[in-house]
Amino acid sequence: MGGGYFTNRKVIIPIILLILVLVIGTSFAIWQITLKQEDINSLTSSCFKVEFSDKNPITLNNSYPVSDEKAKSLVPYEFTISNTCTTNAIYQVNLEVLNDTTLDNDNYIKIALDDLEPTVLTSNDIVEKTLDNAKKSYKLKKSSLEASSSVTYNLRLWMSEDTPPSSDTMNKVFKSKVTVIASYVKNIDKTPPVAKITTTITDSGVVVDASSSTDDDSGVENYYYSLDQKTWIKTKNSSYTFTEEEGDITYGKAVDVITNLAKQKVTEVYVKVEDEMENVSPVVSVTLKDLSYDQTIDNNLRYIGENPNNYVTFNNELYRIIGVMENIKSSEIDEGEPCLKLIKATPYSTSMAWNTTSNNNWLTSSSKTILNRTYFDSIKLDDKLMIKNTLWYLNGMSDNSNRVATVNSWYISERNGSSTWNGYIGLMYPSDYGFATNGGNSRDRKTCLQISMFNWYNNDCKNKDYLYKYGESRFTISLRTDLNSQVYVIYFSHGGMSPEMVSYKKGSIIPVLHLKNEVKITSGTGTIDNPFQLSI
Repeated sequence: MGGGYFTNRKVIIPIILLILVLVIGTSFAIWQITLKQEDINSLTSSCFKVEFSDKNPITLNNSYPVSDEKAKSLVPYEFTISNTCTTNAIYQVNLEVLNDTTLDNDNYIKIALDDLEPTVLTSNDIVEKTLDNAKKSYKLKKSSLEASSSVTYNLRLWMSEDTPPSSDTMNKVFKSKVTVIASYVKNIDKTPPVAKITTTITDSGVVVDASSSTDDDSGVENYYYSLDQKTWIKTKNSSYTFTEEEGDITYGKAVDVITNLAKQKVTEVYVKVEDEMENVSPVVSVTLKDLSYDQTIDNNLRYIGENPNNYVTFNNELYRIIGVMENIKSSEIDEGEPCLKLIKATPYSTSMAWNTTSNNNWLTSSSKTILNRTYFDSIKLDDKLMIKNTLWYLNGMSDNSNRVATVNSWYISERNGSSTWNGYIGLMYPSDYGFATNGGNSRDRKTCLQISMFNWYNNDCKNKDYLYKYGESRFTISLRTDLNSQVYVIYFSHGGMSPEMVSYKKGSIIPVLHLKNEVKITSGTGTIDNPFQLSI
C-alpha cells in the first residue's frame, strides 16, 4: 500500500451471553452464563491485520453475575493488532451489539480491556456502527501504532453483580462483536493535554470547572475528577459538582473538633484530562477550604488561606489557631500528643527587638524573657492553666540554605539539632508561615510549597496566607546558623523569608503557644465575629 489513506474494518468473533434463571422461593436464583468464542478469526489487509487467538476463549459455564474483583480472574479473550506497514496508523476498538440481542439494558454488562478499570458498557461512547446486523456500537479504545509494531489486548465481559433477577434479565441473550477500525496518520499524537481548573463554592457544593483545559491536537475527550486521587469520576462534562454536607459542630476536645471540621467539607479536588488518543494530562489540584494536612513526617492539620475561620478567644483577646500539631512534647523523653497551636491575632509589640544584645540565642533573648514573664503573668489564671509547657526546637539554617529551602525543608531543619527549650510562649516557625498559604492568584498551594520561601518575594504565594501582613515584618523563633546576630523574619514588603538583625526594632513580636491536649472547644464557629470559646 502506498502513501494514500486506507480504512480497514476488522470484525471479530461474536460474544454470546445467555442468562437462565431458576427461582426457588423468592430469595434464591441460579444463574447460568455462557460466553464462548465460536471460531478462530484472522483478518488481514495488505499491511494491517487483526489476529484473534483461540488459546484463551471466553467460556463461562454455570456462573453467577460476579463482582469486579472476581471478574479479574476470568480467562480473557486475547487479540493482537499489528501494523506491518511502513507508515503510522491510528485505530479504534469498538464493541457492536447485534440485532438479535434480547437483553434490552446494556447497563448490566461490564467490561475490562487490559488493565483498565472495569466499566459499565454504557459508560463508553456510542459511535457509528459498522456491521449491518448491529444495532449500536460502543467505543472501547482509540490509540495509535507506529510502523512495524503491534499491540495485544485482553478483553473480559461479565454480568454486573448488581444485575437483578427480573423479567428484564431472565432468559435474555446478549450478542456482540468486536470491530477494529484503522486508518493512516502521518504523525502520532503523543502530547498530553493541559488541565486547568477553577472552583466555585455554591449552596449545592463545590463546582469544579475544567473547561479551560487545552489540547493542541485532537481536543479534550474526557475529564476525570477526584477528591483523593484514588477514586476518579470519568465524564464528558467539563464541570462537576462535589456535594458537601455542612453539619453542626460537635464540641468537645479541641483537637477533635478541628479534625472533624476538616472531614465535614471538601478540602481538595484533583483533575486530569484526556485527549482522543488517550494521552492524559498531569494532575492539577486546588485546596479549597480552611484546613489542609501538611504532609510532613508529623502530618499536622493546619489552617490555610487568606482569612480562614480559625479565630479563638484566649485571655480575652483574639488568637488564631495555627492547627492541630502532632507529637508535641514536654520533654525529650515524652511520647508527644496532638495539641492546638495558637498565635495572637495581633502583635504583642511592633517596636521590640528580638534581642537587645547582638546574639541570636533564644535562651538568653530579651523577647523570650518578656513573653514568658511580663506577658505570661498578664494572662488570666484559667487561661494560663490551658497552656502546655512545650519542648521548642531552636534550630535554623544558613542564609545560603534558606535561599533554596522549601517549606518542608524548613520544617525538617527547624527540628534537626539538639538545641531545645522548655517554655510556654514562643514565636512562630518559618514553616508555620509557609504551610499557611493556599497559593496565590497565579499559583496553587502545591506549587507554592515547592518554591523556596526566600523566593516568595518574587511571587504571590503570600497573598493567600493569613500569617503575612503587608507593611509588618514578623519575627520567627529560628536563627541564622552562619551569623549569630541574625534571625529569620517574614519581610514586610514582599513576604520572603529573610535574615534580620536581632536588634531590629521594626519587627513584630507575636506570641505563640500550645494548648494542653485536654482543652475543649465549647462554642463558636471560628469566625472573627463568633470565635471559638475554650475551657479546661
